[in-house]
Amino acid sequence: MLFYARLLITPLILVELGIVAWYFLYWDLFPQYSIKRLVPWLIFIISLVTIPLLQIGIYRAITSVKAIEDIFVFLVIFLESLLSAALIFYLLLKRRSQKRESE
Repeated sequence: MLFYARLLITPLILVELGIVAWYFLYWDLFPQYSIKRLVPWLIFIISLVTIPLLQIGIYRAITSVKAIEDIFVFLVIFLESLLSAALIFYLLLKRRSQKRESE
């Protein structure tokens, strides 16, 4: 059961990274100071919180443990958050350099 729990939480890394990439790559398409710009922002914030909670919930449901002591789960969640933060900074720096070139 441990293997299946680990197998099910791992693909959620791609979901979180995909949401981060979608949000920051298409941010400029949303009109400034509008509700259309607020909705993707809310999706982004909610996904950053709920995906790790979902991973913990899936792991607990499959393995039937109350306290998670598996280092793999914590490593996956930590690396996922680290990759998301790195992707955010990369995309923001890339956008900033593109704006400077266009000016």
